[in-house]
Amino acid sequence: MKRVELGAIRVCRRCGRGRAELLADNGQAISVRLNPSRARRLLGTDETDDVEWLTALVLDGALAAGLTVRDLVFDAEGPALRGLLTYEHEGSLHVIACAPEEAVEVSMRIDVPTYATDEALALTGGGAGQQDRETLH
Repeated sequence: MKRVELGAIRVCRRCGRGRAELLADNGQAISVRLNPSRARRLLGTDETDDVEWLTALVLDGALAAGLTVRDLVFDAEGPALRGLLTYEHEGSLHVIACAPEEAVEVSMRIDVPTYATDEALALTGGGAGQQDRETLH
């Protein structure tokens, strides 16, 4: 397992879909697909977005209820990427799964250690993306 940090969020000029790149110290990376609306939201470029996403409501509610987020792990479940969020409540640790897009948003909203398993790094290509391409396809 390796520690990762958000490197960049890129949006395709052709279709609007996005990708979030999470980078490890050794140059490996995880690429998480983002739908167009979420990509614009996370970049802060969606001027018409007047409603919150469910992720914000759930996260804010959980923190207000006294849950402490311990870490976030990107993991592979078969051929799919998922996020695993570990939280503490009343002295007990719990793990909950989420979509990788939600995990990216959580890691952007709160300062939480974020990791990727070797399987997740292998699943999404393992290397840094091509920054100069016009599209993400």
